[in-house]
Amino acid sequence: WMELFGNTPLSIRSLSAIAGTITVALGMAVARSLFNDRVAIVAGLFLALFPMSVRLSQEARMYALEGMFLMGATLVLIHWLRKPERYRYCLIYAGCMTAALYTHYYAILAALAHWLYLMVLWCHPLVRARYITAKVWWVCNTLIAVAYIPWLFSLVDLLKHYSKIKAVGSVAWLARGNFHTLPDSIWRFFTLQSPSMLPDAGYWLMPLLLVVIVGWITSLDRAACRPTMLLALFTIVPMLSLFCLSLFIPAYIERYVAFAALGLPLFLAA
Repeated sequence: WMELFGNTPLSIRSLSAIAGTITVALGMAVARSLFNDRVAIVAGLFLALFPMSVRLSQEARMYALEGMFLMGATLVLIHWLRKPERYRYCLIYAGCMTAALYTHYYAILAALAHWLYLMVLWCHPLVRARYITAKVWWVCNTLIAVAYIPWLFSLVDLLKHYSKIKAVGSVAWLARGNFHTLPDSIWRFFTLQSPSMLPDAGYWLMPLLLVVIVGWITSLDRAACRPTMLLALFTIVPMLSLFCLSLFIPAYIERYVAFAALGLPLFLAA
Protein backbone atom coordinates (compact mmCIF):
# COMPACT_ATOMS: atom_id res chain seq x y z
CA TRP A 1 0.00 0.00 0.00
CA MET A 2 2.85 2.36 0.85
CA GLU A 3 4.63 1.53 -2.40
CA LEU A 4 1.52 2.60 -4.29
CA PHE A 5 0.42 5.63 -2.27
CA GLY A 6 3.43 6.82 -0.31
CA ASN A 7 4.42 6.82 3.37
CA THR A 8 2.72 9.95 4.69
CA PRO A 9 0.36 9.42 7.65
CA LEU A 10 -2.63 10.08 5.38
CA SER A 11 -1.44 7.53 2.82
CA ILE A 12 -0.65 4.84 5.37
CA ARG A 13 -3.87 5.23 7.37
CA SER A 14 -6.09 5.52 4.29
CA LEU A 15 -6.15 1.72 3.89
CA SER A 16 -7.89 1.38 7.26
CA ALA A 17 -10.19 4.32 6.49
CA ILE A 18 -11.30 2.74 3.21
CA ALA A 19 -11.79 -0.65 4.88
CA GLY A 20 -13.86 0.94 7.65
CA THR A 21 -16.03 2.74 5.11
CA ILE A 22 -16.63 -0.45 3.14
CA THR A 23 -17.50 -2.21 6.42
CA VAL A 24 -20.29 0.33 6.96
CA ALA A 25 -21.74 -0.56 3.55
CA LEU A 26 -21.42 -4.29 4.24
CA GLY A 27 -23.05 -3.86 7.65
CA MET A 28 -25.96 -2.05 5.98
CA ALA A 29 -26.30 -4.95 3.55
CA VAL A 30 -26.36 -7.42 6.46
CA ALA A 31 -29.01 -5.34 8.26
CA ARG A 32 -31.09 -5.15 5.09
CA SER A 33 -30.86 -8.92 4.63
CA LEU A 34 -31.88 -9.61 8.22
CA PHE A 35 -34.39 -6.83 8.82
CA ASN A 36 -35.46 -4.13 6.32
CA ASP A 37 -34.35 -0.98 4.51
CA ARG A 38 -35.14 1.34 7.41
CA VAL A 39 -33.02 -0.69 9.84
CA ALA A 40 -30.23 -0.76 7.23
CA ILE A 41 -30.14 3.05 7.06
CA VAL A 42 -30.02 3.41 10.85
CA ALA A 43 -27.40 0.64 11.05
CA GLY A 44 -25.24 2.52 8.56
CA LEU A 45 -25.46 5.66 10.70
CA PHE A 46 -24.66 3.76 13.90
CA LEU A 47 -21.73 1.90 12.30
CA ALA A 48 -20.31 5.11 10.86
CA LEU A 49 -20.36 6.66 14.34
CA PHE A 50 -19.36 3.55 16.32
CA PRO A 51 -16.38 4.81 18.38
CA MET A 52 -14.23 1.66 18.29
CA SER A 53 -14.75 1.29 14.55
CA VAL A 54 -13.90 4.95 13.93
CA ARG A 55 -10.74 4.63 16.01
CA LEU A 56 -9.52 1.48 14.27
CA SER A 57 -10.31 3.02 10.88
CA GLN A 58 -7.79 5.76 11.69
CA GLU A 59 -4.94 3.44 12.67
CA ALA A 60 -2.20 1.91 10.53
CA ARG A 61 -3.14 -1.53 11.83
CA MET A 62 -4.97 -4.59 10.57
CA TYR A 63 -8.18 -4.43 12.59
CA ALA A 64 -10.36 -2.38 10.21
CA LEU A 65 -9.33 -4.65 7.34
CA GLU A 66 -10.15 -7.74 9.38
CA GLY A 67 -13.58 -6.34 10.23
CA MET A 68 -14.29 -5.70 6.55
CA PHE A 69 -13.40 -9.26 5.52
CA LEU A 70 -15.41 -10.86 8.33
CA MET A 71 -18.49 -8.70 7.79
CA GLY A 72 -18.28 -9.65 4.11
CA ALA A 73 -17.97 -13.35 5.00
CA THR A 74 -21.03 -13.12 7.24
CA LEU A 75 -23.03 -11.37 4.51
CA VAL A 76 -22.30 -13.97 1.83
CA LEU A 77 -23.00 -16.77 4.31
CA ILE A 78 -26.50 -15.30 4.82
CA HIS A 79 -27.02 -15.22 1.05
CA TRP A 80 -25.82 -18.82 0.68
CA LEU A 81 -28.27 -20.01 3.34
CA ARG A 82 -31.11 -18.53 1.31
CA LYS A 83 -29.86 -19.76 -2.05
CA PRO A 84 -27.71 -22.84 -1.35
CA GLU A 85 -27.70 -23.79 -5.02
CA ARG A 86 -25.53 -20.74 -5.80
CA TYR A 87 -22.07 -22.07 -5.07
CA ARG A 88 -20.40 -18.76 -5.84
CA TYR A 89 -21.42 -17.51 -2.40
CA CYS A 90 -19.30 -20.25 -0.82
CA LEU A 91 -16.35 -19.31 -3.03
CA ILE A 92 -16.66 -15.66 -1.98
CA TYR A 93 -16.94 -16.80 1.64
CA ALA A 94 -13.73 -18.82 1.24
CA GLY A 95 -11.96 -15.76 -0.18
CA CYS A 96 -13.16 -13.44 2.61
CA MET A 97 -12.33 -15.89 5.38
CA THR A 98 -8.89 -16.71 3.99
CA ALA A 99 -8.09 -13.00 3.71
CA ALA A 100 -9.33 -12.43 7.28
CA LEU A 101 -7.16 -15.26 8.63
CA TYR A 102 -4.12 -13.83 6.87
CA THR A 103 -4.98 -10.46 8.42
CA HIS A 104 -5.24 -11.65 12.03
CA TYR A 105 -5.10 -15.04 13.79
CA TYR A 106 -8.21 -14.39 15.87
CA ALA A 107 -10.39 -14.27 12.76
CA ILE A 108 -10.70 -18.00 13.45
CA LEU A 109 -13.14 -17.05 16.23
CA ALA A 110 -15.56 -15.66 13.63
CA ALA A 111 -15.31 -18.94 11.70
CA LEU A 112 -16.09 -20.72 14.97
CA ALA A 113 -19.27 -18.64 15.30
CA HIS A 114 -20.29 -19.52 11.73
CA TRP A 115 -19.74 -23.23 12.31
CA LEU A 116 -21.62 -23.11 15.61
CA TYR A 117 -24.57 -21.45 13.88
CA LEU A 118 -24.74 -24.17 11.23
CA MET A 119 -24.51 -26.83 13.94
CA VAL A 120 -27.44 -25.22 15.79
CA LEU A 121 -29.49 -25.27 12.57
CA TRP A 122 -28.64 -28.94 12.09
CA CYS A 123 -29.58 -29.92 15.66
CA HIS A 124 -32.58 -27.63 16.13
CA PRO A 125 -35.73 -29.84 16.17
CA LEU A 126 -37.79 -27.26 14.25
CA VAL A 127 -35.19 -26.56 11.58
CA ARG A 128 -32.98 -29.61 10.90
CA ALA A 129 -31.16 -27.73 8.14
CA ARG A 130 -28.25 -29.76 6.78
CA TYR A 131 -26.06 -26.92 5.55
CA ILE A 132 -23.20 -28.13 7.72
CA THR A 133 -23.17 -31.51 5.96
CA ALA A 134 -23.35 -30.01 2.45
CA LYS A 135 -20.47 -31.03 0.21
CA VAL A 136 -20.00 -27.46 -1.03
CA TRP A 137 -19.54 -26.22 2.56
CA TRP A 138 -16.80 -28.78 3.24
CA VAL A 139 -15.11 -28.04 -0.07
CA CYS A 140 -15.26 -24.33 0.79
CA ASN A 141 -13.60 -24.84 4.16
CA THR A 142 -11.04 -27.24 2.69
CA LEU A 143 -10.05 -24.46 0.29
CA ILE A 144 -9.65 -22.09 3.24
CA ALA A 145 -7.47 -24.60 5.10
CA VAL A 146 -5.28 -25.30 2.06
CA ALA A 147 -4.87 -21.59 1.32
CA TYR A 148 -3.80 -20.99 4.93
CA ILE A 149 -1.14 -23.73 5.04
CA PRO A 150 1.77 -21.43 4.06
CA TRP A 151 1.12 -19.19 7.07
CA LEU A 152 0.89 -22.10 9.50
CA PHE A 153 4.68 -22.36 9.41
CA SER A 154 4.84 -18.86 10.92
CA LEU A 155 2.23 -19.78 13.53
CA VAL A 156 4.18 -22.90 14.54
CA ASP A 157 7.36 -20.84 14.80
CA LEU A 158 5.54 -18.27 16.94
CA LEU A 159 4.19 -20.93 19.32
CA LYS A 160 7.59 -22.63 19.50
CA HIS A 161 9.23 -19.41 20.69
CA TYR A 162 6.30 -18.06 22.71
CA SER A 163 8.02 -18.65 26.05
CA LYS A 164 11.02 -16.56 24.93
CA ILE A 165 8.75 -13.80 23.65
CA LYS A 166 6.88 -13.81 26.95
CA ALA A 167 10.13 -13.77 28.94
CA VAL A 168 11.21 -10.45 27.44
CA GLY A 169 7.79 -8.90 27.99
CA SER A 170 6.76 -8.71 24.35
CA VAL A 171 3.19 -9.83 25.12
CA ALA A 172 2.81 -7.55 28.12
CA TRP A 173 -0.29 -5.91 26.62
CA LEU A 174 -2.25 -9.18 26.86
CA ALA A 175 -4.33 -9.71 29.98
CA ARG A 176 -5.92 -12.59 31.85
CA GLY A 177 -9.70 -12.64 32.05
CA ASN A 178 -11.44 -11.52 35.22
CA PHE A 179 -14.86 -10.47 36.51
CA HIS A 180 -14.66 -7.10 34.72
CA THR A 181 -13.13 -8.16 31.39
CA LEU A 182 -16.28 -8.47 29.28
CA PRO A 183 -18.20 -5.44 30.63
CA ASP A 184 -15.01 -3.37 30.33
CA SER A 185 -14.75 -4.42 26.68
CA ILE A 186 -18.33 -3.36 25.97
CA TRP A 187 -17.75 0.04 27.53
CA ARG A 188 -14.50 0.48 25.60
CA PHE A 189 -16.25 -0.30 22.31
CA PHE A 190 -18.65 2.59 22.94
CA THR A 191 -16.51 5.07 24.90
CA LEU A 192 -12.89 3.97 24.23
CA GLN A 193 -12.26 3.85 27.99
CA SER A 194 -13.23 1.94 31.10
CA PRO A 195 -15.81 3.79 33.24
CA SER A 196 -13.91 3.35 36.50
CA MET A 197 -15.83 6.16 38.23
CA LEU A 198 -19.27 4.66 37.66
CA PRO A 199 -21.12 2.90 40.51
CA ASP A 200 -21.57 -0.85 40.06
CA ALA A 201 -25.23 -0.47 39.01
CA GLY A 202 -24.35 1.90 36.19
CA TYR A 203 -21.26 -0.09 35.24
CA TRP A 204 -23.21 -3.30 34.68
CA LEU A 205 -26.41 -1.73 33.30
CA MET A 206 -25.24 -0.99 29.76
CA PRO A 207 -23.61 -4.41 29.06
CA LEU A 208 -26.62 -6.25 30.49
CA LEU A 209 -29.00 -4.09 28.47
CA LEU A 210 -27.10 -4.94 25.28
CA VAL A 211 -27.30 -8.66 26.10
CA VAL A 212 -31.07 -8.31 26.58
CA ILE A 213 -31.43 -6.45 23.27
CA VAL A 214 -29.43 -9.07 21.35
CA GLY A 215 -31.44 -11.90 22.93
CA TRP A 216 -34.77 -10.15 22.37
CA ILE A 217 -34.14 -9.34 18.69
CA THR A 218 -32.90 -12.89 18.09
CA SER A 219 -35.96 -14.41 19.75
CA LEU A 220 -38.28 -12.42 17.46
CA ASP A 221 -36.77 -14.02 14.34
CA ARG A 222 -39.27 -16.44 12.82
CA ALA A 223 -37.47 -16.99 9.51
CA ALA A 224 -36.74 -20.59 8.54
CA CYS A 225 -33.00 -20.43 9.19
CA ARG A 226 -33.07 -17.91 12.06
CA PRO A 227 -30.42 -15.71 10.36
CA THR A 228 -30.48 -13.20 13.22
CA MET A 229 -28.97 -15.97 15.36
CA LEU A 230 -25.96 -15.94 13.02
CA LEU A 231 -25.37 -12.25 13.77
CA ALA A 232 -25.88 -12.87 17.50
CA LEU A 233 -23.29 -15.68 17.54
CA PHE A 234 -20.90 -13.59 15.40
CA THR A 235 -21.19 -10.84 18.03
CA ILE A 236 -20.98 -12.96 21.19
CA VAL A 237 -18.93 -16.10 20.48
CA PRO A 238 -15.56 -14.45 19.65
CA MET A 239 -15.62 -12.31 22.79
CA LEU A 240 -16.72 -15.18 25.00
CA SER A 241 -14.22 -17.64 23.47
CA LEU A 242 -11.28 -15.29 23.90
CA PHE A 243 -12.40 -14.52 27.45
CA CYS A 244 -12.48 -18.24 28.30
CA LEU A 245 -8.99 -18.69 26.82
CA SER A 246 -7.73 -15.71 28.81
CA LEU A 247 -8.71 -17.43 32.07
CA PHE A 248 -5.79 -19.82 31.46
CA ILE A 249 -3.20 -17.69 29.65
CA PRO A 250 -2.79 -13.95 29.00
CA ALA A 251 -4.67 -13.58 25.71
CA TYR A 252 -7.33 -10.90 25.99
CA ILE A 253 -7.42 -7.40 24.58
CA GLU A 254 -10.63 -5.89 23.27
CA ARG A 255 -9.29 -4.78 19.89
CA TYR A 256 -8.61 -8.44 19.03
CA VAL A 257 -12.38 -9.03 18.98
CA ALA A 258 -13.42 -5.58 17.77
CA PHE A 259 -14.75 -7.21 14.59
CA ALA A 260 -17.39 -9.00 16.68
CA ALA A 261 -18.52 -5.71 18.24
CA LEU A 262 -19.61 -4.57 14.76
CA GLY A 263 -22.77 -6.59 15.34
CA LEU A 264 -23.84 -4.38 18.26
CA PRO A 265 -24.77 -1.30 16.17
CA LEU A 266 -26.86 -3.55 13.92
CA PHE A 267 -28.85 -4.90 16.86
CA LEU A 268 -29.29 -1.40 18.26
CA ALA A 269 -30.55 -0.25 14.87
CA ALA A 270 -33.07 -3.10 14.82
